[in-house]
Amino acid sequence: MIIGNKVDMEKKRQVSQDEGENLAQENHGAYYETSALTGYGIKEAIKNLIDEIKNVVSSILMSKYTFLMLLHHLMSYVVFYKSLICALNSKT
Repeated sequence: MIIGNKVDMEKKRQVSQDEGENLAQENHGAYYETSALTGYGIKEAIKNLIDEIKNVVSSILMSKYTFLMLLHHLMSYVVFYKSLICALNSKT
């Protein structure tokens, strides 16, 4: 996500909106223009930043949950096979 600030100072602009949008697109992100002075675009940019953080955190947690579930299943198989081997050994 790229946020261009100070859009209220158009005459002093150093990066065009097209340049910002292209850079964001090249990096698979979003582009927002804001002005802290006027408040322009601030709510939308912050809301989308928070949503993106939620998505990343959710993805990380899902990955950890999936890993833990896989680990749980693997441990179940280890316990099952261990008890099966013990049962077979006791019959011999």
